[in-house]
Amino acid sequence: ARTLGVARVSVWRYNADHSLLRCVDLYELEEDRHSSGMELPAAAYPNYFEALKGMEVIAAEDAHLDPRTSEFSEKYLTPLNIGAMLDAPIHLRGVADGVLCHEHIGSSRRWTADEETFAVAVANRVSLALEGSERQRVADELRSTLAQLEQMLAHSPADIFRLKVEGGRLVPIATSDNNNPLLGYTAAETMSPNWWQEHLHPDDMERALASMHELMRQGAMRYECRMRHKNGGYRWIEDNQRLLRDPSGTPFETVGVWMDITERKEADSRLENIHRELMEVSRQAGM
Repeated sequence: ARTLGVARVSVWRYNADHSLLRCVDLYELEEDRHSSGMELPAAAYPNYFEALKGMEVIAAEDAHLDPRTSEFSEKYLTPLNIGAMLDAPIHLRGVADGVLCHEHIGSSRRWTADEETFAVAVANRVSLALEGSERQRVADELRSTLAQLEQMLAHSPADIFRLKVEGGRLVPIATSDNNNPLLGYTAAETMSPNWWQEHLHPDDMERALASMHELMRQGAMRYECRMRHKNGGYRWIEDNQRLLRDPSGTPFETVGVWMDITERKEADSRLENIHRELMEVSRQAGM
């Protein structure tokens, strides 16, 4: 405002569908005052909004007569005694996001090339500030989301893991800490390339290998197996995995979830025994 000698400078930003411009900061030089909240609907000022689409400077020497700004004359320019306007576009990630508006009080004014260049330079600084603020907002949201996800994983009974595809092998690259309550091992202990084979029940090896082949062919698989607990016993595990491919279609990683289904398997076994006993009693009774 001081450099260009204008009484009013304001930053306006579009709403989501660009049907409205909202003032986020208006500075009045003489009063040294900031305010915000005014709104300009596109329906009321179609020529001005159309001119802004070009992402070019609007240098209106006589704002009342310039076809791009004359729509403001009766309700905005005249009451505030604004004679000239110099508007520079504000962009966010290459897309129009708003406008930096300079308003000259009094009669018309001829804007020089240097003044237009200066207005564009300031608008670009505003754009950079908005992009920095947007990155910070996204980073804060990401940190919050990750914190919530970590909390959910910490309280989940499932063990979530990632395996890297190396030739015909799947090599562990990451796992949640839930393996400890699941099988008694720390996450670090399970990162050995051969840990899975060494702890898989021998009787389940053939079925597990067949499921791995299915994963590579179909992109997903589910199977049940027994894994040796650190205390020496075995727990039933349901293994669900999905295959990830790079843009060329080459498999590079799998994401999987382990769930302890020991209680369900034991209940199924008890039900099977009860059913068998009932069938034997029925047979003996001639039913």
